Amino acid sequence: MVISPVLRQLFMDKISLREYSQGVLPDFDDVKRRLFLLERSLNRNLPDHYYKNAEDNSLEGIKTFEELMSEGLIKLSTAHLELRDGIIIINTKALDDWQILLTLSSPLLHVSSAIFKYGNFLHGNRNAEYLLDFAEQYIAPNAHITALPSPFFNQMESLTADQGLYDLHIHLNGSTETDVLWQDIIRQPIAVYRIIQGEYNNRHSREKVREQIEAEDSELTPYLFYRRLRTAQRLRKLMVCRIFNQSNGHEFDFAEFMRIDSIYEYDMPRIVNHPMEKIFEGKLTPYSKEMDICLESLMYILVIDEIKKNNNKQLAHVFHFYLLILGFVNRFIVQQMHQNGFDQFQKITVNGFRDFSEKEYFNRFRQLHGNRKRNLKHLEGRFSPKSEVAKNFKQLMEIKKGFDKFQNEEESNSFRLQLIAHLIKKPDDYKVEEQNAFSLRIRHHKNRLDYYKTARALTILHEQKKFSSLLVGIDAAANELDTPPEVFAPVYRYLRRKDFQHFTYHVGEDFHHLIGGLRAIYEAVDFLDLRSGDRIGHATAAGIDPGLWHKNIGDTFYISRGEWVDD
Repeated sequence: MVISPVLRQLFMDKISLREYSQGVLPDFDDVKRRLFLLERSLNRNLPDHYYKNAEDNSLEGIKTFEELMSEGLIKLSTAHLELRDGIIIINTKALDDWQILLTLSSPLLHVSSAIFKYGNFLHGNRNAEYLLDFAEQYIAPNAHITALPSPFFNQMESLTADQGLYDLHIHLNGSTETDVLWQDIIRQPIAVYRIIQGEYNNRHSREKVREQIEAEDSELTPYLFYRRLRTAQRLRKLMVCRIFNQSNGHEFDFAEFMRIDSIYEYDMPRIVNHPMEKIFEGKLTPYSKEMDICLESLMYILVIDEIKKNNNKQLAHVFHFYLLILGFVNRFIVQQMHQNGFDQFQKITVNGFRDFSEKEYFNRFRQLHGNRKRNLKHLEGRFSPKSEVAKNFKQLMEIKKGFDKFQNEEESNSFRLQLIAHLIKKPDDYKVEEQNAFSLRIRHHKNRLDYYKTARALTILHEQKKFSSLLVGIDAAANELDTPPEVFAPVYRYLRRKDFQHFTYHVGEDFHHLIGGLRAIYEAVDFLDLRSGDRIGHATAAGIDPGLWHKNIGDTFYISRGEWVDD
């Protein structure tokens, strides 16, 4: 049974987002209808009355827009989360639904709503000292490093409390969570816009980036994305003014708000700090990422309190608009339920949304270790190597610098780090027009040379004392439909001769025919000489029921003649 159906769609509502952007306020019945249609779109095989009953249950007692943005949020969040010894945890019965909810909205909002419900909040109190004490007692333990709560399992608790876990597969790039990214994105939207615009026009990534953007909205461009971020900045400032009664009672006009936003293109500074900082001026430490997240959480709690206490419909709309923009950004950061296969995942990795936040590694190590600083005992982090020694040296030094800083700060609460270099599978760059009648066609000829250069650059660094114990293994990742295992065979043999001992190869994840996936697994083991202690990444083809695969694919599909012959 799905927990809180309909309500969970609250931040997926593209129609209401478009209306707000045009200066139109959607009413409660409009939003309610759109949530029903969004929930129904997940499975159109069921008749409407199933969804109507789910809607009645999900929205029971919620009759107004103000109640939707206060009671509705609390109901949604506390259906998945609970408080245990001052820590927000995932209800173990709701774990599967929580994983889905994370694709639809950010975790910090739900953690904050749960804190509002369970945290003995003194309603209506806006005293700075009280709010700081409340934040220190309830928000900081749940959000100062990561906003991702964990489920409570006795066995896991004993493992993490005693020594921490061994995680043997974390990609260091792409691991930053939504709420951290959101604070960076909304703080410096111009810098983020330039990165996204660059990927939008980059000849290697533009097709995937444009596909993802146009799938979200056919009229969306990087510049419109930037405009929405600026709107979110102003909405956040407006919310803080409302909850601290700094608006002098003036009514808010959305049409005027959006008109002003379109006129004053550069009326805001390049770097915009969180407006909650001014409320606590002189009482906060200098800027840090965790401070922004804690201030954001406190803002959510105060907004919910104000809406609930005073039935503030105007603030409810501002809050809704703001969270719709956050939900919109989240869809470019987190793989959605309708996105299947590596092609869809790869669009998230190349769109540039994470690039600004992931220039250094220190905060990623902190996030992975958790708020209680005891998640890990040992981490194998994946990174993508370059084909030049100097670039690899720079990247490894950046990782090492971030980890050394983390170790120095955490002292006895640190963990051990080792690195795996994962080679990126790339499409064959062969161009027919560049060949003459006498040229020999070697598949992936350019890629083979690039992989060899990269392997050679890695071995030079691996021979250095400072990296020999840090750099311990080799992987090949990304879209396996781009590059077959045999292309990597010479490189793997070369690296094994150069004293690399541990190898992984991602295979059997994506395939055209199920037999092709099984064949690729066999080829990886055979061609790459994988041995005991080496690893196959995922190999999902080996665990798929052929009957289920056939049912989903149908009797006819398209495959190249060469691949069919190989199968």
